[in-house]
Amino acid sequence: MALAALIVSRDSEAVKILVQILQGRGIATEHCDDREVAVAHLAEQRFGMLILDCDDEIEALNLVATTRATSVNSAALIVAMVDTRNETRELFDRGVNFVMYKPISAERAGESLQAAWSLLPRERRRKERTHV
Repeated sequence: MALAALIVSRDSEAVKILVQILQGRGIATEHCDDREVAVAHLAEQRFGMLILDCDDEIEALNLVATTRATSVNSAALIVAMVDTRNETRELFDRGVNFVMYKPISAERAGESLQAAWSLLPRERRRKERTHV
């Protein structure tokens, strides 16, 4: 099973940059504009990484809590996109692993995500399993 990342953001430019970086690393990406749709995706599919825009910090904290409460994605790596208005200490206390500061550029996003690569879950099998 390939790694997958869910990007929850309304900023189309940031999403384009993140999709290019993640797909360059071989990570499949999905994008959601709406938090309710994101909750539905998180309940039914396993993601290795959740990238969350924290424009509305209360909704973002609720989504982090929901992600950590699900059995499927409780160990997912959560990266928050923040600006100067956000309280990063509260985000880290609630379960966010990394932050990226806005505005998102390819260089800054690549550098911010560099430390996250080692924490992503890896597939330990060398060959794919086939159903019998």
